[in-house]
Amino acid sequence: MPGTPDPVLGSSLLTHVVAGLVAGGAVLLALHYRSRTTPRRLALAGGTAYAVAAILLWGVVRVATNEFAQLAIPSLPTFAAVVLASGLVVFAHTALALYFHARFGYLTPLVVLFGATAFLVWVFLHVRGESDPIGLYWLLFGPAILTALLVLAGVEYGVRLLL
Repeated sequence: MPGTPDPVLGSSLLTHVVAGLVAGGAVLLALHYRSRTTPRRLALAGGTAYAVAAILLWGVVRVATNEFAQLAIPSLPTFAAVVLASGLVVFAHTALALYFHARFGYLTPLVVLFGATAFLVWVFLHVRGESDPIGLYWLLFGPAILTALLVLAGVEYGVRLLL
């Protein structure tokens, strides 16, 4: 049944732990590279690497579980467009989070990056073989994360301005 939890790693608890560890690693990498490069370069390189890793995670999980054979793909161009759109949205929220942190020192983008990473890893590992997580990411989850990122960064800007 579509959307039924079927953790790839065999357990929901292990899926949550792995998602949290990967999210923590993403934030630690952002902190590590913040002072080693320019904000623009960090945003471009980090956003690209993150988006590629996210799409690869989704694809590798499907190949490893032999679920691609069971996916009903309407057409290759449609499928490619959805994957590309999702990758662009993932790139956008990651690049903005990295840029806001590196350029302005904002902390809320790192919180959003942690939450987005944990969610992304969890959903890609939690529902085996579904194309819905990648299909819904560009349409629903990604824009919600982008909105949260912009709102929280705006609030942090306002608070810093007042203080």
